[in-house]
Amino acid sequence: MRLVLSFGMIGPVVHGITLQEYCDLPREDTPMTLHIVLLPVNEPNTLVWIAETLFPFGAGSVAAIEKITYIESHSLACSSWGNYGLTLRDELARRIGSDEFDLSSPDRVVESLRGFCGAMISVVRPNPSQPSSSAAVLLATFLGGVPRLYWGQVSVPPVASELEMGNCLGDEINPAKVFVDYYYERSGRTVEEALSFGIHAMRLAHEMKRSYIGEPDAWVYRDGLFRRLTSAEMARYKATSEAIDASILQKRALQLGG
Repeated sequence: MRLVLSFGMIGPVVHGITLQEYCDLPREDTPMTLHIVLLPVNEPNTLVWIAETLFPFGAGSVAAIEKITYIESHSLACSSWGNYGLTLRDELARRIGSDEFDLSSPDRVVESLRGFCGAMISVVRPNPSQPSSSAAVLLATFLGGVPRLYWGQVSVPPVASELEMGNCLGDEINPAKVFVDYYYERSGRTVEEALSFGIHAMRLAHEMKRSYIGEPDAWVYRDGLFRRLTSAEMARYKATSEAIDASILQKRALQLGG
């Protein structure tokens, strides 16, 4: 089912409700980890991964960190979300770097990822009554120049699978999802469009929940290289995103004035 997006006086509206109501964000304000990962179908063998940078360190303190770890020697990147998210990501990266993962085929990657999630149950101690809140890991491999995306959840039983199309993932329901679902599906689905829509969506999520969702951090895989966008590149996309907001608000002001 496609969503119909329009703009009301208090923000984006989906079928007459605000974006925040649509996403059913938790009432308790807590730091969140969000991911937008897209595989641009009209540019084969490419991947766009947009995260955000806020991480809690306890006692109400937060800091900006890179949530995506790139293991160049093994041609893959990983991240995580949920309780013990940073611990999971770092342990996953350590095991991959120590050649404890079988990367010989997609099925073997899924099997290794499921085994890892099972091994982390004693650390995370997931709550069976709240499976949607369980900690999870995200893995992108670039073996042979072909990007593949995998997801695993530390639950009972542990879950792992390959994601074919990419998605919006992370804590709770990702407030960036409606924009990616609506705009990206109607675009030419190129790397440039994936970056534009993804960074715009993540910036809006940050603006909605500034104290608990960090600023966008974008990576791209193209021409055999996975790299983080530079500050200058990010500034250009953010400026475009801000211009979209300004244009919408200006049109709204003209409508009200008319």
